[in-house]
Amino acid sequence: RYPTSGMWRLLVYGVNQTEAFGTTLPPYYVQGALRSTLALHAFATTPVDQRTPGAPVHLVAFLNDSRPVLGATVTATVVRPDPDADAVVVSFHDDGAHGDGEADDGVYGADFLRTELGGSYQVKVFADGSSEEIGAFHREALLSFHIVSEGDDRDSDQDGLPDPWEKHYRCLRVGRNDADADPDKDGLSNAREYALGTNPCDPDSDNDGESDGTDPRPLDHDEGRTQPPWTVAWPGRSKTWVKYVATGLSRALVYRRILSYTTEARLRPAAFDSAADAATDDADPYVLVASQQPPTGIVSDTADVIDGFSYCYLLVGETADGQRTVAHDETCTTPRYDPAPPHGGLLIDGGAALSRGRVVSLTLIASDSVSPHTHEDHGGEEIEMPHDAESGVAQMRISDSPAFTGAAWEPYQPGRAWVLSGAHSPMTLYAQYRDGAGNESEVYAAAIHLAKTVYVPLAVR
Repeated sequence: RYPTSGMWRLLVYGVNQTEAFGTTLPPYYVQGALRSTLALHAFATTPVDQRTPGAPVHLVAFLNDSRPVLGATVTATVVRPDPDADAVVVSFHDDGAHGDGEADDGVYGADFLRTELGGSYQVKVFADGSSEEIGAFHREALLSFHIVSEGDDRDSDQDGLPDPWEKHYRCLRVGRNDADADPDKDGLSNAREYALGTNPCDPDSDNDGESDGTDPRPLDHDEGRTQPPWTVAWPGRSKTWVKYVATGLSRALVYRRILSYTTEARLRPAAFDSAADAATDDADPYVLVASQQPPTGIVSDTADVIDGFSYCYLLVGETADGQRTVAHDETCTTPRYDPAPPHGGLLIDGGAALSRGRVVSLTLIASDSVSPHTHEDHGGEEIEMPHDAESGVAQMRISDSPAFTGAAWEPYQPGRAWVLSGAHSPMTLYAQYRDGAGNESEVYAAAIHLAKTVYVPLAVR
């Protein structure tokens, strides 16, 4: 039977009486539960063998009555094995991005990151919201999990970061003192990331757009925080441009790393050796190459830029009120001595609309000079285009398929014969050009109708 509503009193009796204090009781804990159509169930879903010091533990809460309950506020307090440590508050999400299944399905997920200590963790989950069946509600659930250290919580490199924690994050390395490093460029050192429970390899642990370094709640997703600036890199000759959206920013920081090298770079042995050494150095691969205040929306990078190497850039923005964005997706480009692709066109039988046979003559128009019909705007700074003699049109390919299926690159020539093979008129051909630096043009197309022979009977009287 359901108990009646109202205030209930619990009386606890003890048997250890003393003359001075009467009946005394040791510390105790009381928990009560009632049956309800709306239930909260909570679990730690990380496999037991993966619950090691420093590794996140995934928590899931299910909230339902006769159907999943949506829009609830679900949080948890986690008491760690250290009796002197404060309880950690964790926020759950039902957005499909926190290991909670689909968005708005009544399943709420969260990662608990502060697992640096071996021992038992006590978790109390709270859910508040409103249900169509019972109205406003408050529910609680208890669970616990154990972190097995087995002596593996040692710190072999003595940098203050437990080895299991460093092994869990791929941007860290056991055996190297990297407590002061900041591989994710969020303004927090690895030691500070460890203390806060944030991800040292992710500049935005709660995915709200603001860097962990300035986010007052780096583990709670807050709407309305500053967002990453859109960024794109463009190639030049021994230089690159990084163009970005500067709206709302008071300062822009551009970081660069060497991604790879090409055959073109290998032709410069001295430059190749020095740049390759930098690319494989054990230090942080990203180097600050520009700081703009105020930001202009365009950065020109000429610092030790070598043609044929691929360079990747990250841009971090800062706002006037102290917020620091995370970087947008990495953007990469390869400067070349000839950064511009060739351009041209294609004519069939000199541009005729009709052909009386399947053998046609192609006019292949191509140039590697600056096209008068295109212009790249890099914030007012023009691309340094090469002359034909520096690279030149080297190859072409022709096909009756826009995907160039089965077509091979061949030496460029301004004209050649072609046999039309299509069954339907008009017939379309496609051409593409490549210059000596490997730049490929856009695809050019031309069409022509194939005349058919019609036999007309002739009657003679």
